[in-house]
Amino acid sequence: MAALVVIGLFVAGSLVVWAVKAFIGVLFYVLVGALIVGGVVFIAGKVRKSVGGSSRRQLR
Repeated sequence: MAALVVIGLFVAGSLVVWAVKAFIGVLFYVLVGALIVGGVVFIAGKVRKSVGGSSRRQLR
């Protein structure tokens, strides 16, 4: 009976470790994706301003 409890705890622990690793992996990829998208939006805004040639200072 005690062996079944130990085996059950081992299986449950293995599942928890696997789930936490999977969650951290997904979180990492979401964070990297958000940084990439944010960087592209930032750079596109800078390029659009420099190519357009119009800014609030020039309109005055």
